[in-house]
Amino acid sequence: MHQEKQESQDGRILMYDDYNIRVSSQPNVYGEKFVLRLLKKDINIRNIFDLGLPATEKELQKSINKKNSITIMAAPTGEGKTTSLYSIIDYLNRPEINITTIEDPVEIRIEGLNQIEIDPRTTFAESLRTVLRQDPDIILVGEIRDRETGEIAIQAGQTGHYVLSTIHTIDSLEVITRLRKMGLSDYDISSTLATVISQRLVRRLCTNCRKERKFNDEEKKIIKAIGDKYGVEFDTSGTTYDAVGCKHCNNTGYYDRLRNI
Repeated sequence: MHQEKQESQDGRILMYDDYNIRVSSQPNVYGEKFVLRLLKKDINIRNIFDLGLPATEKELQKSINKKNSITIMAAPTGEGKTTSLYSIIDYLNRPEINITTIEDPVEIRIEGLNQIEIDPRTTFAESLRTVLRQDPDIILVGEIRDRETGEIAIQAGQTGHYVLSTIHTIDSLEVITRLRKMGLSDYDISSTLATVISQRLVRRLCTNCRKERKFNDEEKKIIKAIGDKYGVEFDTSGTTYDAVGCKHCNNTGYYDRLRNI
């Protein structure tokens, strides 16, 4: 990052042993605002079946790894979309498969992948055009932000490639609306978009201090109403837990996060 420039910038701090720090700066009327994101070094990629995706390989193959198609991960900022795509890519990664990723930035380096990091002088669309000349089998596009990127991604899906990407929307149905607003035709969307996955990150109770108890009547009533709405029967005869707080979880009652897909 350039200290003398008063403009929006993105950079990194690489001086720590355990963490990389992504830095984003934005000028405002009082000076500059900085946002820091912590990313563990050498972080292990989560197994795809630990993320809440279909529990068997047969079911999973119905949703991903389809040639001539696109899979999109939908969620607001910071909900783990890219991390989930890494898990899918890691599951599909084989020596005989040419996998290329276009990211901003490359957060986790995976052996056997061709990972491209875009910079201020290039865009996802420009990088994607070049990648298509490299004979890839699977392409990961960090984010579909505009019509140009969306059109090229769909063209890639229509010409024998499997494309994975993300879009910032509140749920999976909004992905179709968002693509339409970008100017993509209904035919292109329906012929190429195979799978949309919506996800959120939820707090996980600290296993050191959580307190076990039975469901109360109010909770049973709410759970039953949700089950009746969606045609699902939930078992509330067992136990649940309350957050307590301890030294391990900094007295919050929660430690780690879990994906809700």
